[in-house]
Amino acid sequence: MDIINKALGNKMIRHLLGAVIIYVIISIIVTFITDSFLNIMLGWNIILAFIPVLLAFVFNIKRREENNEISHKIILVVIFLIWLLFFPNSFYVITDFIHLGGEEFYYQVGMYTGFIYIENLMGYLTLTHIFLGAFISVIMACYSLKIIHQFLSENYSILITWIIIIAIFILSSTGIYIGRFLRLQSWDVFRPVTVVSEFFQSLNVFSFEYILIFTLIQIALYCFIHPFIKLDIS
Repeated sequence: MDIINKALGNKMIRHLLGAVIIYVIISIIVTFITDSFLNIMLGWNIILAFIPVLLAFVFNIKRREENNEISHKIILVVIFLIWLLFFPNSFYVITDFIHLGGEEFYYQVGMYTGFIYIENLMGYLTLTHIFLGAFISVIMACYSLKIIHQFLSENYSILITWIIIIAIFILSSTGIYIGRFLRLQSWDVFRPVTVVSEFFQSLNVFSFEYILIFTLIQIALYCFIHPFIKLDIS
């Protein structure tokens, strides 16, 4: 209960939670307007993207406790691993832009003529909805990672810290690939043999290119956004 009170007392957590709630409400409204189940799934994705924020916050609270017992350190490791497991859900929302492929925004009459833009209200509504979800998710991803980053920087050198951060991005990109193409969820970790087997069977040149691209995207977004995020956590 104390952790819940601390979380609700944190300004950034309250704002992010408010954004998630508003987005879920918007998702329900947009679903009724567009009659598309996709928008409900976008609302669910934003909820999953909020989980790493809570886990990172709890990790930060627990690690500042003056407790040197082995059991306490094990708890910290477990929280971190669960955070790492759910972290890809935050950047995963970026991939939802692929759903715009079913929308038409313009067409070209001839090879040498200009584009004719279509007044596709539902298409732009979907575009705006996906963009808003991706924006909120990226902010949440950078916020939760900055909490972990702070912990690492207090205990390791700059070089080691960034090696770990980049490793997190690589693992996150791998998780995004698994989620998008193998359609596996975070809780499928309880089926490790299946996950590992399907992952290695799916590997090809595209897999490595996809993981590399999303690793670079996450690095770029984090390096740009994280300096603007202030951690009001003690």
